[in-house]
Amino acid sequence: MESLRIRKVEISVTDCYKKSWDSIKKHYWILFIVTFLALVIAQMSLGILLGAVFCGAFVCILQALKGENVVFEDFLKGFRLFFPSFLPTVLFILPVPIVGIAVPFAMIFFDSNSDLSYLLLKIFVIEFALVFIIVCLHTLLTFSFLLIADKGVSGWQSILISSKAVWQNLNVVVKIFLAGFVLAIIGNLAFCVGIYFVMPLILTSIAFIYKEIFYENRTETDSSRF
Repeated sequence: MESLRIRKVEISVTDCYKKSWDSIKKHYWILFIVTFLALVIAQMSLGILLGAVFCGAFVCILQALKGENVVFEDFLKGFRLFFPSFLPTVLFILPVPIVGIAVPFAMIFFDSNSDLSYLLLKIFVIEFALVFIIVCLHTLLTFSFLLIADKGVSGWQSILISSKAVWQNLNVVVKIFLAGFVLAIIGNLAFCVGIYFVMPLILTSIAFIYKEIFYENRTETDSSRF
């Protein structure tokens, strides 16, 4: 694997989303189809193909960000990356059922004679702690599929590099994630189908930050080599 330089970037949420939209607007409908299929396939496969389809989606998005033509065949390249993307996929989907298991598990082991409000408080604290851990884990894996699709690194390498890049740019990544979360909520309010229309922009904003961190053609503010 070639040595990757990880840069510390500074960009506002507004600039990130504006530049992301400017880069993909002429490719919007093909990216809409690609991200729609990625979400549907990931859900229908119970998350097993999540890594492969999102690698394919990011291949298309990176093509758009580079100003190159985007074709559907680019999306299919993601299926060749099923095995490299499998470990990050497992880390994405495996912790989620734990949250659902935690409630009955807590009710079994907590004293049934305890006050109901106290019991509910304990369950809430456990659920909140687990959700927080999962969100932190998913955040650290932000660039894993991009690194696999773009740089050809292994699943384990993508986890390590993504975690380091996210930690070094935590402020920017969290802001972009929060903006994407708000955008997703707004999309879901549109009869629960709006999420499919905003997903190309949300994923592009992540890919845009990825390019800012890992690509050479930008002004460096700080950097380290992995």
